[in-house]
Amino acid sequence: MKKILLSLMVSLVFLSTFSIFAPQVKTTDLGVWITNPAPLPNPTAGHSSIVHDGSVYVIGGLTTGAVRVPNVYFGHIDPNGAVGSWIATTPLPEWRQAQPAVAWNNFVYVIGGEGPEWGGRSEQNTVYYAEIGYDGTIEVWNATTPLPDRLQHHAAMVWNGRIYVIGGWNGYYRKNTIYIADINTTDGSIGGWRVNPTPLPRGYEQMGAVVHDDVKRVYLTGGWRPPLDIVYSAPINEADGNIGPFRSEPQLPKALASVRTVLIGDDIYVVGGRIGLGDEIAEKAVYKATIEEDGTLGDWTELQSIPEGRAEHSLVTLHGRIYVIGGAHEWPVPEDTIYYSTKPPITATVDVKPDTLNLKSNGEWITVYIELPEGYNVSDIDASSILLNDTIPVDLSAPTSVGDYDGDGIPDLVVKFDRAEVISYVQNNVNMTQLIEERSMTITLTITSGLNDETSFEGSDTIRVMMPGAKGPGKHTLRK
Repeated sequence: MKKILLSLMVSLVFLSTFSIFAPQVKTTDLGVWITNPAPLPNPTAGHSSIVHDGSVYVIGGLTTGAVRVPNVYFGHIDPNGAVGSWIATTPLPEWRQAQPAVAWNNFVYVIGGEGPEWGGRSEQNTVYYAEIGYDGTIEVWNATTPLPDRLQHHAAMVWNGRIYVIGGWNGYYRKNTIYIADINTTDGSIGGWRVNPTPLPRGYEQMGAVVHDDVKRVYLTGGWRPPLDIVYSAPINEADGNIGPFRSEPQLPKALASVRTVLIGDDIYVVGGRIGLGDEIAEKAVYKATIEEDGTLGDWTELQSIPEGRAEHSLVTLHGRIYVIGGAHEWPVPEDTIYYSTKPPITATVDVKPDTLNLKSNGEWITVYIELPEGYNVSDIDASSILLNDTIPVDLSAPTSVGDYDGDGIPDLVVKFDRAEVISYVQNNVNMTQLIEERSMTITLTITSGLNDETSFEGSDTIRVMMPGAKGPGKHTLRK
């Protein structure tokens, strides 16, 4: 069930100047955790986050001094995984905390949460939505159909054109209700809310929620109150959108509230959380469980912990990496740090043709053959995502095919790059004086998967570049 969106980049030298934490490793599934060079503009907890078009957004929350804010920021994620400089964009109409946010197409939705008190309660039923512009900025926030009840600390997800709101606290009790609303495909507004026929097995809040497209099941992890180690799953009906009935899955290794959960491929990850409410230190454990083909959930495995415990943080994933954004180590003191994982790349076999590239040639293409390790299918690669040095795209007008050109029994994807563009790139990144002097050089091309949905790949190939009319061959590494 792996879906691969592979981006190839011929890199010169891969350098990292980030701070790397390496505590005791239970398994290397997520690699090491890196502290993002650019912290949040302000320490923030109780916020929500989405990912859209290669950028991560941080919405609302609580900042230093327990000041609740309507602020919205976004930062672009670069091919190496770091989030760049944060940019302020259109704030919410009023402050929100403990609210979920979801993204659908070019729209972002902020649902309920805690806000300015009215009617003796701070829980809100408002649903704000806005379109995300081509430059990543958020346009005007609009109100759409409000929730049937006022909620905070609920979970939300979007699937198949519908928004789901799960559980939560309404100021009086913890809900066992799931609300469902259809999204209007013409303007992004949402229709009337309805109650899912099957309630949750219990009334609770602060749970994590993900949905798996292939097995069509919803998975709920942890929650409050008290802190819960429970995990439930239920089928989701593609036709009417209803969820249920629920069943129990393997419990979390530890009871956790303020749970944050993401899905990568067939794997569910739970990161951080807390064991109660108050001033206790947040958890830093990371757990993973795999969804089987029949929808059952495997046992939980403990992975490498994040560098410091986090609760009331946000959690998103992009390109197989997990981002732990803000939150509190000791409530209610918010943090401005962002940690992200660097899952070790899987080695792909890459063969670049021709083996010798004449920089004065007038050929049409450079051909690349890609083989993936066992368990991955080259037919799942999106050729439009493949880049050469994060700059030169595949020539989609050229033939792209799957075959076995080297006869080793392993399928390979054949893609082509414009030869003139590649020659220009090489000329700009080698010592041309030396090349003219020596006539030819050997260069090593390193292939990395800087942009992908689930897994990164890395491989190398060595080719010879030739400039006719000089003395003799040499070796060279493309300069930085």
